[in-house]
Amino acid sequence: MFTNGLKRKSYDVIVIGAGIQGSCLAFELGKRGVKNVLLIEKEYVSSGATGRCAAGIRTQFGRKQNLEIAIGSMKIWEEVEKYTGYPHDCGVEKTGYMCLALNEAELRTFEKNVALQETYNTGSVMLTPDEVKKLAPGISYEHYPVLGASWNEEDGTADPHNCTTAFSKGAEKFGVEVATYTKVEHLVAENGQIKGVMTDRYGFIESGCVYNMANSYAPVLAAEIGDILPIKNERHQIFVTEPVAPLGVNGRPHPMVLTFCRGTYSKQTAHGSFTIGTDETPPHSYNMAPTWQFMEDCCKKHCDLFPFFRHMRVLRQWAGFYDVSPDENTIVHFSENAKGLVNVCGFSGHGFLLGPRMGQLLANNYCGMPDEIDINMFSMKRYETGQLLSEPMCV
Repeated sequence: MFTNGLKRKSYDVIVIGAGIQGSCLAFELGKRGVKNVLLIEKEYVSSGATGRCAAGIRTQFGRKQNLEIAIGSMKIWEEVEKYTGYPHDCGVEKTGYMCLALNEAELRTFEKNVALQETYNTGSVMLTPDEVKKLAPGISYEHYPVLGASWNEEDGTADPHNCTTAFSKGAEKFGVEVATYTKVEHLVAENGQIKGVMTDRYGFIESGCVYNMANSYAPVLAAEIGDILPIKNERHQIFVTEPVAPLGVNGRPHPMVLTFCRGTYSKQTAHGSFTIGTDETPPHSYNMAPTWQFMEDCCKKHCDLFPFFRHMRVLRQWAGFYDVSPDENTIVHFSENAKGLVNVCGFSGHGFLLGPRMGQLLANNYCGMPDEIDINMFSMKRYETGQLLSEPMCV
């Protein structure tokens, strides 16, 4: 073992960020036999945006490539413990996913999206207002003019901590080294080539291939070598209620329910507690401290939609980040300023659910293996050509 605690001074691949995206990539690289891979995380695995997300998993998308990646990910989520060799429950629950249409424009969009999803046999359907009330008991239309909803009973939620740990531990079984509590202070490049990373714990670590997957911090690192990533950091807060009896249909937990124009979502876990969130009013910041203003706004919106929330106590609250791109879709940028550097970010709140298939896609690209999805579509050149990848199912 190298004297500073790592096994070696140089690695073939360094992956920055042990959230779901970085952990999935490290796992898939190891699975394909790539040697000398290092996964670096400034705190513990899933300590950043991943561990703070609502961890919804769904195939309800309105753009072809996102739908295909989501379908591929869902196949893995359904057997994630077996796929990664993880001995613990990853909390994958198919409680259903409902997207409420609160105006005519949303209703038409959801109908178009479901038509696309039907061509892939995902099981998505459109619901009438009466069907919404049956599948989301307790909903009130007094303040929300619900015109219908898109619905998929196979969608659901997962445990973000255990899922990410499953992939990072699985990566270690393939020989990937994981360095936690190690901050990448900056990227190191020379003569147009990435040379490695400088860390606070181990100093310089050499590599000719670095994946910058640090979520909202990715642009900060990339800017040091001249890569300007058009990412806006957004702070999003969540709170959790006390556990109550299952409030869904036939003794099941209440499904995930979203409103896009109001920016709200809520879901009941198998434990009985509700995870609740809503879009936050700018300005956004890197401050993770929760605010009472969010709590007040979020409670009003959700109590208007589900009056039964008025009788529940809140247990805890926290904040996390979205790395939002101009078209709210993934960026995979192969650096021209530092060859060998790949900036992967801009998931705009979809990173967790897309993680498994994106890991395969990126690993296949690295290994020169064929993939039916063209990774080049995620290039930043689309912002120059105007061929944006705007996603209509985005919250």
